[in-house]
Amino acid sequence: MFLSDTVAVDVVPAIIPTSAADLVEKLAVAGVFADEVQIDIVDGVFAKPASWPFANDSLSELASFKRPKDLKLELDLMVEKPLEFLDACIALKPTRVVIHIESIDDIDAIIAHSKTHDYILGIGVSLDTPIKYIETLDASDIGYFQIMGIATIGSQGQPFDERVLTKIREVLGCCAEHPVSIDGAVNAETIPRLYTAGASRFVVGSAIWNTENPAKAFEALKTITI
Repeated sequence: MFLSDTVAVDVVPAIIPTSAADLVEKLAVAGVFADEVQIDIVDGVFAKPASWPFANDSLSELASFKRPKDLKLELDLMVEKPLEFLDACIALKPTRVVIHIESIDDIDAIIAHSKTHDYILGIGVSLDTPIKYIETLDASDIGYFQIMGIATIGSQGQPFDERVLTKIREVLGCCAEHPVSIDGAVNAETIPRLYTAGASRFVVGSAIWNTENPAKAFEALKTITI
């Protein structure tokens, strides 16, 4: 017989907003049970389909968006040209911003932006991206890595991709001092496996929102048995 351990884990609800009104509604719901939320921003080019504010050409709404004061926001920028969009994002006052390595042309400029605006920089990594691109980074100014748990980014509810377990170990092999966050196909079945592989933070979309009680679903995911 093997002994098991009960472990508390860091779970972050993810929202892919269809509009500013949709985002306001979901932030109000999440703010009751969570202290941090990830907002997935998809431009329809780097990944599809486009989300707010790219959907319906709503970029002008960013400047006037009223964010909840007591809720920390993490932005996952699935956009082709993040440097052109980062200044607009600052209106949301994020505490964390994920930039996908596949979209980065100038990592030094992105690092400089994170320091100027005082947010923690995360680097998103898709499963098809060779580990050599992580190994060549100077990761000293990077806060964490976000590895995708699905084959194609941009929408929730996709199947779990087993390759993420290997990718976690690869990233930790070259950047062991950096926390690893997982986004995509994160649920009660996959969190224990991801945690055992080395991940410490879990971004959850459909396993929270596609339930009758998001708050109850969130609380249930925060404790796992390994």
